Amino acid sequence: MRVAVTLVAVLIAPVLVGGQSPPPSGHDERPRFDSASIKPNRSPDAGRNNRFSPGRFAYVNMPLENYVELAYGIPSLRTLGMPDWARREKFDITATHNPEYAAFSPQMREMLQRLLEDRFSLKLHRETREMPVYELVRPQVDAPLGPRLLPSSIECPPRNPADAALCGVRITTGLIQGKAVDWRMVVGQLPSQVGRTVIDKTGLQGRFEVTLEWTPDPSVMQSPEAVASATAAIAATPGDRIPIFTALQDQLGVRLQAARAPLELLVIDKLERPTPD
Repeated sequence: MRVAVTLVAVLIAPVLVGGQSPPPSGHDERPRFDSASIKPNRSPDAGRNNRFSPGRFAYVNMPLENYVELAYGIPSLRTLGMPDWARREKFDITATHNPEYAAFSPQMREMLQRLLEDRFSLKLHRETREMPVYELVRPQVDAPLGPRLLPSSIECPPRNPADAALCGVRITTGLIQGKAVDWRMVVGQLPSQVGRTVIDKTGLQGRFEVTLEWTPDPSVMQSPEAVASATAAIAATPGDRIPIFTALQDQLGVRLQAARAPLELLVIDKLERPTPD
């Protein structure tokens, strides 16, 4: 049995003047949600849902650290000072807004920033620091790809609706599999599995037929939910352990090497549980 993990889409937020957020007091031109409701979610269900329609924002059963990630475009691995409760406790946030603002648009992110600042008393700043990272590389530029990484000729989105399923990707704890997987999606799954930012230096682009299987490591997981998923996956698949470092090299023909690089970080200065609706 594998434990499913739902992906959350994140876009890169713009750097604000002076590296500070929010903009200077008294001159905040960012849009606001028309109305918003924040509810603690104490359900034991690990599933998350996001529902968007014109003029409506809704996320269900998501830790606060992921809302911060959505709002500011910095992965939680690169956020310092996040309190434990913000990684552990989950919230439902539903809001209405100008229907001209699309999901994941800059305006949507700005509205979410203001909501977090107003209701969670969020204060933060940005810094650039040299941090440990992993570089994803090929052993040689012209080295063959691994046996489970093949260039895909499938067109996505497909012209024939009957072929839509070919463009899907299955991502569960310890597995990435698909017929037409964007390489950027594969790389995007790695930081949460190795506990560091991953810088892609393979030169690979486009879509691939991918099957990557590994044994997750609970010790590098950031959230209690991820630790539980990794632990359950290990218990459900007894036998030899395949670290993701080994799987990448043997199955895809790429490898991770330790390095250091300057990274933009978010530093939490203040964060409180939300004010009541």
